[in-house]
Amino acid sequence: MKFLVIIISFFIGIIIFMPVENLFFTLEKKISKQNIYINTTTSTSITNLYLYNLTIFQKNKKIAFIKKGEIIPLIVFNKINLSDISIKNIHFSKITLTHTIFNPVIIEVLATSNIGKFKGIINLKKRFLKIYISNIKQNKIKSFLHKDKKGFFYEKIF
Repeated sequence: MKFLVIIISFFIGIIIFMPVENLFFTLEKKISKQNIYINTTTSTSITNLYLYNLTIFQKNKKIAFIKKGEIIPLIVFNKINLSDISIKNIHFSKITLTHTIFNPVIIEVLATSNIGKFKGIINLKKRFLKIYISNIKQNKIKSFLHKDKKGFFYEKIF
């Protein structure tokens, strides 16, 4: 019992004292090598990092705007919630990315946009993205998608 209390206390200490902002700044530095830059305002709570009015630029050209973001790094479970996102002519009301240590090579993706609802995965090991799109509101997008028994999807190897 004493050992369990020590382990739980250790994990709580790591979560509370983890430098959440530094993790974000490390990400910023890494993507700047690909000429991608982020301009945002941040705030933190005990475990979360909040991003406000996040603008993403690539080679000095604005490619995306995110009104609000929340990063929740809890070691065994990590989550990113983004809301009110604009990428060119596509507006997402919400995007959620989830990662757990129980399946460390997979990031689950859920999103709602003016095009439809998105559900899929990013496979980090195979460098593969597969997103199913349901309730498609713009039929012209179907020409860019593949179709199988589950429905329309977009896939990409990166």
